[in-house]
Amino acid sequence: MLIGRGIDANKIELIYNGIEAYEYQERDKTDEDSVKICFVGRLVTVKGCECLIKALAKLKDRSFRCDIYGDGSLRKELENLAVELGIESRIEFKGFSDKIREHLDENNILVQPSYYGWVTK
Repeated sequence: MLIGRGIDANKIELIYNGIEAYEYQERDKTDEDSVKICFVGRLVTVKGCECLIKALAKLKDRSFRCDIYGDGSLRKELENLAVELGIESRIEFKGFSDKIREHLDENNILVQPSYYGWVTK
């Protein structure tokens, strides 16, 4: 795609996803009513974490916890948005972690929203 857009092939470097594919551990079903949600990524506009937080705010009658792993220029703004929407007690900003693989099995859902191709910031 990049070469088709006129980028010199010698200037292209492939960087693989930072999370290696592996088989997830099946967990026993528990009586927990709370859904555990996880976001992993840079806290910048194109990653869409703002959209995730706004969507979570619409789950007023649902029990959930959301862990947000990552840092970036929008962290404070996203924390303020969670407060503004009244869901700050249900979202935890964990910061950068190099042990993401260990945390994935603790969650029911991994959400990776993205505005790639829509936002230029």
